[in-house]
Amino acid sequence: MSTKIEQGIEELEEYIQSCPYAAFSKTKILVERDEIEDLIAELKERIPDEVKKYQKIISQKEAILVNAQEQAAKLIQDAESRRSQMTSQNVIMQEAYRKAEEIERQALEQAEAGLRAAEEQAQGITYSAMQYTDGALADIQDILSSAIINVRDLNTKLIGAMSESLNRVYADRAQLHPQDDEVIANQAIAEREQRAAAAAAAAAALQEQQAAGADEAAGMAAAGPR
Repeated sequence: MSTKIEQGIEELEEYIQSCPYAAFSKTKILVERDEIEDLIAELKERIPDEVKKYQKIISQKEAILVNAQEQAAKLIQDAESRRSQMTSQNVIMQEAYRKAEEIERQALEQAEAGLRAAEEQAQGITYSAMQYTDGALADIQDILSSAIINVRDLNTKLIGAMSESLNRVYADRAQLHPQDDEVIANQAIAEREQRAAAAAAAAAALQEQQAAGADEAAGMAAAGPR
């Protein structure tokens, strides 16, 4: 769509083209003064309206441009703000993760240190308990060994005393039954041999118990506390 100015210019051009050439000239034309002045005046009248129209369009475009620039600046500002917030949140999250890892590491170190201390304390208590128990058992072993020796001595003396008494009994019986002296004497010998064998077996059993106790104590001492 052509503007009013363009229409006026086209009308002026059409008029000029319709004018005849001057005599003996191909560049000069003959125009009617009134008609050309009317066309020019009409064109002049159209120019302010068109200028105002274009000025309005230009001002509107400028307003639109300013508005677009403001919106673009706002969008950029919002984007920068969100980016800054995201960066800040990322830094905060990283710091939180770092602190959580540090707390976890310290907790693990404290737990391991406590476990090692507990194990060392338990080992110390176990060693002390074993040492105490071993000492008590050693004392008991000494007491029992002494008791066995004393009992064995007492048994030996008791057997000797009883043998003497038995011999006196045999002698007294022999005096009561002179005809049976040989039978009574043989019976006395057999009984003495039986008692001597029983006493020897008892003494051997006591010695074996003593040896077994000594070997066990030596084994415990060599093994040491666990």
